[in-house]
Amino acid sequence: ALAGQTMKKIRYCRSNGSAKIEDLATDLNGLTWALDHCGLLSPELSSEILALMRSLGRAKDVEMASSDRPPPTVIEKIAPEDHPGDAPMLRYELPEMVCVHKPAGWEVDNQDAGGGPWMSAWLMEQYTIEQVPICHYEEHQFGMVQRLDIPSSGLVLVGKTWEGFYTLKWQLQTGNITRDSLLLVHKWVDLDGR
Repeated sequence: ALAGQTMKKIRYCRSNGSAKIEDLATDLNGLTWALDHCGLLSPELSSEILALMRSLGRAKDVEMASSDRPPPTVIEKIAPEDHPGDAPMLRYELPEMVCVHKPAGWEVDNQDAGGGPWMSAWLMEQYTIEQVPICHYEEHQFGMVQRLDIPSSGLVLVGKTWEGFYTLKWQLQTGNITRDSLLLVHKWVDLDGR
């Protein structure tokens, strides 16, 4: 009942424009996570939420395609001498999303947590604002759905459209995307953690 009322309220706010699209998507994302983790997310409700998330994404794509969109986030370009070794690499690209290999030493956002070059700057070099606007906006994590620590390498999912971004977020919240980690060590690791 609560989920139904929440969905009704989100649809109402969307229809009368009383809330921003990204705020509604964030609320839906939180609702999805909560219901899934409580075991209350039925397949029907999950499909209904996904359809609404995609609809919000399409509306945001239209909004951001206009010439009067807000100015993009300004990020320093990456100087070649700042590369910690390998550069990120596009591994798989679809019209709405892309999978990028993040090498060790790169940061997954522009919150300076350790001095590595920012994946956001690399994404902005790959895609112009006309091609992939979401990659130029920090408030949408530059389209990146998840983080990886600086010393780690691995795959990062990036929405190229808001519809793709919200779809990936839904998949992450419902467990349709899982993450596995592999730790490679040299020498023995003591069982007591020292």
